[in-house]
Amino acid sequence: MRTLNLPLACLALICVILALMHGRESYAQAGVRNLDCSASTTSGPSFGSIDILSPVVTARGTLKYSCKNTGPGAGHRGWVIVCFGIGDGSGGPGSYNPRKLKHASSTDALNYQIYQGGDLALPWGDLAGNVGSPVAVGPRYLESGQSMTDEISMTAQLATGQVNARPGMYTSQFTGAQTQIGWKESSEGASVTPASCTGLTSVGSGGFAFGVSASVTKQCYVSTSTSELNFGSVSSLGAAPVMGQSTVEVKCTNGTAYQVGLDNGSYSQGGNRYMKKTTGADLIRYELYTNAGRSVRWGNIKDEDTYRTNTIGSGHPSVLSVYGTAFPGPTASAGDYADTVTVTLYY
Repeated sequence: MRTLNLPLACLALICVILALMHGRESYAQAGVRNLDCSASTTSGPSFGSIDILSPVVTARGTLKYSCKNTGPGAGHRGWVIVCFGIGDGSGGPGSYNPRKLKHASSTDALNYQIYQGGDLALPWGDLAGNVGSPVAVGPRYLESGQSMTDEISMTAQLATGQVNARPGMYTSQFTGAQTQIGWKESSEGASVTPASCTGLTSVGSGGFAFGVSASVTKQCYVSTSTSELNFGSVSSLGAAPVMGQSTVEVKCTNGTAYQVGLDNGSYSQGGNRYMKKTTGADLIRYELYTNAGRSVRWGNIKDEDTYRTNTIGSGHPSVLSVYGTAFPGPTASAGDYADTVTVTLYY
């Protein structure tokens, strides 16, 4: 009889423990090292109160991280690359480019993007590759007990041309799986070091929760036409009224109610507007109106004689016509007459 003796084969069970506690991710791989990483946003990239009618709006934040090789001995050392990913956010699930901020009380949204660093060149992506790429730190060589700690700048920018956005608070939260910390390594003596965030050894989530917000405030702007309201040349012998016309341009945030007032000018008397001779004291009475028929006087008393017809902002310019009539009369002496009227915008 032949007897075959088989050695007893033992199977060692290696456990990988992922511990999430106060934004901390711990990863272990037996025979190499334990890597313990934590990260937090010391300041999130929130926009604060913004004027959506103005040009580009940006905000900056900072991510601070710390990773330590907690391996117990000399066998736990090697190269490591650590990757920090940011998802789509609660403001616009599934929208990565652009990301979105959601209005607090409606379905309105603001488009924006989060970028790595401060040059607005590379969007800060998630580990799944939905947009751009995650921020990669390394490769770094870590001895047992050695740490790497640093800060990473992030910049958020609102997309231009969103003048239709209504006033209110817009937010997006990045919690849970919206932020990720991943890593991969090569052991001591390996000829190739980790070069990118593809094929990560371990991935965690919830590493650095933060929020992005923007408060769109009510804003209005007014400008007058480049040409003055000019009544032209008239004869002092003619008593007939003279007509003139100009414009006022108004731009207000979407949904913002406004009124436009015109004061009585620099030389008013008894509630009447007057132009004054530039080289003397003579006056010529004139009047300004909101309608082409010149029957509705344009004044400066809110809710009474201001311009307030179809005055709800859309985010785009509205051009309002100013209709004028001058009453030179037969006694007006020859010369140039002028007045300055102040435009007041109520909103």
